[in-house]
Amino acid sequence: MAVEINLAFLVSGLADKLAGLFPGIHIFANPSQQFMNSVLDSEGKHLPCFFIIPRPGATIKKGIDRWYWQPLYELVYLTDLYTDTQQYEFQDVAQLLDESLETFIANGAIIRTYNRKWTIELQALHYMIDIKQFVQLPKEEVVKMQTYTLTEEVKLDG
Repeated sequence: MAVEINLAFLVSGLADKLAGLFPGIHIFANPSQQFMNSVLDSEGKHLPCFFIIPRPGATIKKGIDRWYWQPLYELVYLTDLYTDTQQYEFQDVAQLLDESLETFIANGAIIRTYNRKWTIELQALHYMIDIKQFVQLPKEEVVKMQTYTLTEEVKLDG
């Protein structure tokens, strides 16, 4: 039986994986830029935190009997700005992600990640991942042939 996988399940699975790796750290799924700015301006009450953001460039290509789907994600880790240990903290978080994020579970399916890479820019850790999945689109209900009973009569003109 096929397992349903969609963007919401992937984000939920990533959030669950991050919550297990970083207990007590806030995780925000697909936030708007305005929300991200409000988190930063709120005197650090949500820091440290992760944002799970879909990256542009996701693709889906038709295969013979299934589709090849490649959604892209960026995990942004923020912590208190301008501390003496911020760079070391980013490196520790990146190392734990490198060691632990090869797979995660989404709606019961094991999802493998590819092309994991990270950078430290604008006082944040940016951890990029690609996901490559073969998927089948739901099939439309096809109206099946129905039975028709034909009653034949012979009329004689008479």
